[in-house]
Amino acid sequence: MKKKTVKLVSAVVVLGVLCAAYEGVNFYVTSQEEKETEENDTSVDLVSLEADDITAVSFTADQNEVEFDKKDDSWTEKSDANFPVNQDTVDSAVKGVASLTADQEISDVEDMSQYDLDNPQNTITLTTADGDTSLQIGMESSNNQYYVKKEDDDKNVYLVSSSSIEPFMGTLYDFAESGTFPSVTSATITDVKVDKENSYELTQDADNLFWNAMLNSVYFMIGGFVILMPLSFGLAMLVTAKIKGTGFFRTCYFLPNMLGTTAVALMWTFMLNPNFGIFNTIENIFGLHGTIPDVLTIKTVNVWIVVLVNEWMYAGYNMLIFAAGLVAIPDELNEAAALDGATGWQRIRYIILPLMKNSFKVFSILCITGCLKVFDIIWAMTRGGPNDISSTPSIMLYTQGFSYKLFGRSSAYGVILLVLGVVLSLITNHLFREDKDLAM
Repeated sequence: MKKKTVKLVSAVVVLGVLCAAYEGVNFYVTSQEEKETEENDTSVDLVSLEADDITAVSFTADQNEVEFDKKDDSWTEKSDANFPVNQDTVDSAVKGVASLTADQEISDVEDMSQYDLDNPQNTITLTTADGDTSLQIGMESSNNQYYVKKEDDDKNVYLVSSSSIEPFMGTLYDFAESGTFPSVTSATITDVKVDKENSYELTQDADNLFWNAMLNSVYFMIGGFVILMPLSFGLAMLVTAKIKGTGFFRTCYFLPNMLGTTAVALMWTFMLNPNFGIFNTIENIFGLHGTIPDVLTIKTVNVWIVVLVNEWMYAGYNMLIFAAGLVAIPDELNEAAALDGATGWQRIRYIILPLMKNSFKVFSILCITGCLKVFDIIWAMTRGGPNDISSTPSIMLYTQGFSYKLFGRSSAYGVILLVLGVVLSLITNHLFREDKDLAM
């Protein structure tokens, strides 16, 4: 009993010693890291003001001087008292520069032009009861920082995080209440007029954007039935034939589908890039630089390029659908037909195709529904552009709802896609229904 007690006490003591040693080492390492951090810390307090003490802030926006004045804890635009100022936006921007810390100080600068501070692109002035504090903004560095100097200091330059400066680098309307001004986007612009020497008028029918998107989906369907279906069926015939190496080729054909849509889209986008893609290489070899345009920016052409990439990607997947149907056909039927003198085409026409009706039905339903909701491949390659010329209904649904906040129109597109998908699937299922006499 005593031995057990001694062992237990010893174990507790050893455990306590180990814990104490761990805490000691951890404390030492932490203190050293803090010490090194303090030693390597190059940050400098650039502005130290109380945000509540700031009564005015001025800066340059769109080459015009903008000034917000604070009265009774409310900001107003000096030149237009009726301007719908977003109070939270101005407060947040002012707080960002009221207590501003520079990441690094560059002392004894002789040439301010190397930081574009000889002609600053912006000057932010904070006004308090004690006077003005002005910051001149120079060029932006590669590390998301701006070169900044105080207006009354021509010797020192500071590197400041762009997050504190950028609120003042936009436009006046960035400080307006949301919803006050209409959303001006490619989706909302319906009329453009140019009056210079001659008068030009461009109009855009919003409904045409949707019908163009539907037409692009039709292109995908055409490509699916005209290109993808015979290609997949042909590959299935090859991989199910009794020849050597079918397993290797089956893997090769299915590999594009394994890569993923984004990877495939980016790969082809890079290859088609006119600056460094395959076409560019060919042009350089033959001295024809600039001859071949950027095919992803040409209306209709860009859609068909994406269609072909899509068929290349999904050929292996649909090959498996047809291959499953082919291996289900009894060999005896083909052997009997061959003994009767039937040619290869006759066996395909009168034996294989009729017995693979279900495989073609599955392919057709997947193709139709997939073409209606195609999104990822075309979004990754063209983002529906330029100017929505390569959009599909799914992309229109997304952009109208989440980019342009037109949720009513987006919902309508969703309902249309749902109804079309159900109707076309029912029609396809009816067309491929089994013949009753054959079933009996």
